[in-house]
Amino acid sequence: MSQFDNLLADKEPQAYALVRIVTGFLFIWHGAQKLFNFPVDFPYPLSPLMYTAGVIELVGGLLVMRAGPKIL
Repeated sequence: MSQFDNLLADKEPQAYALVRIVTGFLFIWHGAQKLFNFPVDFPYPLSPLMYTAGVIELVGGLLVMRAGPKIL
């Protein structure tokens, strides 16, 4: 391996953590908007399918950030 590859390999865990945190935050943000009208109100009434999507986004975001129990 080259010296550049070694430098990148050292930062790999931090890069994975950063991507996981940002992705989880975005999922949580969109799920919270659908379920709690936070941070801004949703412009129109939500269908039951949108509430289901909000729950999936909220729980999925927490799991992506590893805020729950480790499954595997």
